[in-house]
Amino acid sequence: MGLFDRFKKQPQAEAVPDRPDASTIVPRIKNVAFLDALAAHVPQEQWPHTEPFIADLLVTYAFDLPETFQSVMAHDMQRLGLNVMDLRDLAITNLRHQIQEIRRGGEPPLLQVVVGEDLEACILLLDEFWQKLEGKVPGEIVVAVPARHVLLVTGSESDEGLQLMRRHTAEEFAAADNHALTQSLLVRRNGSWAVFEEGKPLAAGAASGNGGAGQPSLFDQDIPDEIMQQMVKASAMFAVRQEHWDEEAAVDRVVEWGYHQDDAVLHLTYDDGSRRAFRAQILGSFHPERMEWEWSWNNPHCDAHLSAFATKAKAFGDAHDVGFLREGMVAVPETNAVAYLLSLAVGFSDAKATFEADAGEVTVFLGIESEVPA
Repeated sequence: MGLFDRFKKQPQAEAVPDRPDASTIVPRIKNVAFLDALAAHVPQEQWPHTEPFIADLLVTYAFDLPETFQSVMAHDMQRLGLNVMDLRDLAITNLRHQIQEIRRGGEPPLLQVVVGEDLEACILLLDEFWQKLEGKVPGEIVVAVPARHVLLVTGSESDEGLQLMRRHTAEEFAAADNHALTQSLLVRRNGSWAVFEEGKPLAAGAASGNGGAGQPSLFDQDIPDEIMQQMVKASAMFAVRQEHWDEEAAVDRVVEWGYHQDDAVLHLTYDDGSRRAFRAQILGSFHPERMEWEWSWNNPHCDAHLSAFATKAKAFGDAHDVGFLREGMVAVPETNAVAYLLSLAVGFSDAKATFEADAGEVTVFLGIESEVPA
């Protein structure tokens, strides 16, 4: 559980209609990685309708059904007689009717907008809400939507509010799995949204890091916009790959693991006695007491040929001067930051996912390559 409570749909007995009604269509905000996930598994002619929004966000549409959101497809628009403009207007109108109350959580200088039913990010589309809020925060309205259920608000002239926003944005983004949205902060200007201070690396624990003195911090540098966008995209794909592999490999049923550097194979034993094996490389290790992450290519006990995945992340760090990707030891201010580092290691390599292996004082993270005979 992160800083804020999660809002999930409550199970209901209602049957899901085969042909949902237009009155249930609402907008949904997603990260652009949604398109990459579609491209990997779905022919483009079967993609749902999407529209660019701001930063690395896009808008898509869904039927809000009792237990799930079902994407609006081209054939749904044809069936309902909706063009693109009609769809957007209808969805926003439905959203207004659906939201019974917009509540405020948190305390100044960082506020939280609370709606429920995972609709918080969609409030970005309600212009009238932001018009009423103008002048009630110091400076311009700045928001963060790290996940679909988290909408944070502060003012552009509040240094404390911005610092808190960046920290909680990183924490919520890392914890949001496949519902993560963006690490970019957005500012309200002239009735629309623009990117605010884009390019700052947002990872957990800016103010409270307790890693080793003198080691590189995730907050030590500003990262150029075009480089940060590449990192955001790589990071966002991690959740999609990880969720797919965790389910396919039945990780929740693993009772024993073993890894041998000589053949680079991870052996898994399951609760029913069955076994599976995966070719894997070492990404790095995390020491929780010292709050330190070590990349595998920096570890003298890791054979060089086993760190190719991590080395690809290092190559990106070397090329673009990203300290926490090119330095062997990284001070980790919060454990969620480890997930951020792993997401980049997977996103910049050919790894399918990661496997977390408890090795006593440290936790070793392996990058999964492919399945091999057990």
